[in-house]
Amino acid sequence: QIKIMKYFLIKLITFKINLVVKLYNEGLIQGFNFVKNKVSKFGKIIIFLRYFFTKPIFKNIKIFSKPSRYFFFNYLDICNLYDKKFTLFFSTNKGILTSVECKKLKIGGIALFKC
Repeated sequence: QIKIMKYFLIKLITFKINLVVKLYNEGLIQGFNFVKNKVSKFGKIIIFLRYFFTKPIFKNIKIFSKPSRYFFFNYLDICNLYDKKFTLFFSTNKGILTSVECKKLKIGGIALFKC
């Protein structure tokens, strides 16, 4: 029998809140909830994963940028990407955006991950 992980916890940080909201708006997660911790002043975010016929949506995630190496894409690089089968997320000066939103705003950014 396969055990399905329905949710997971992460620390509450502003960057992560913006990322979770973007994932929710794109339909990649089922939902999220904030949990206040009584012991410390930091809370946590519970992220409920989305499944499609018992298979997780986040099965094929690929992280591009790491603290030691960043992958920057300008507007023309993003326009040349073929992104019909996946969603690419960028960190820009406008916040966390998808490749479609970057094309609309005509801006580039640091590639975070694709899923």
